[in-house]
Amino acid sequence: MIRMDVPGQMDLELKQHVTYAIFVEYAIWPGQNAASRQVSLGGVTCGVHLLPSGVTMASKRTTSSSYTYGTRRGVSIMEFDVPHDGTYMVGCQGPSEYFGQKVQVAIGGGAAKAIPAVMAKSIPCLMGGIVVGALIFVRVAMLRLESRRDIRERGLRPV
Repeated sequence: MIRMDVPGQMDLELKQHVTYAIFVEYAIWPGQNAASRQVSLGGVTCGVHLLPSGVTMASKRTTSSSYTYGTRRGVSIMEFDVPHDGTYMVGCQGPSEYFGQKVQVAIGGGAAKAIPAVMAKSIPCLMGGIVVGALIFVRVAMLRLESRRDIRERGLRPV
């Protein structure tokens, strides 16, 4: 994720076949979450242009995804793809402050593919951990029973 103040612009090296998203970020305030969330819903607009020609890239408006990282929260305002690898200018307009907070946008790519990939790796690891834990439990139970049998054969009473 790359962050930028609003209003502002930034040149970025973007890759083809990656869906990029622009998130409006705001701080999470105790008791004022609803008011601070409004910063993402009003006033911030962004555009992506191919350099050096200035051709505008098509984008889709979205508010479906969000994230929380520490005391920052981001809400997606748009997604876009680029036709080929290259340098693109991302420019955003809107208020520089909202309810006393500095308005920033975060630009990130690949989250739509990364989350399912992490889930695909995590579930087999979880299942493997459960199987290994069950095998350890069974082995310890077998050793305990064997130990009790040995104690009884010696004429002692197991504890």
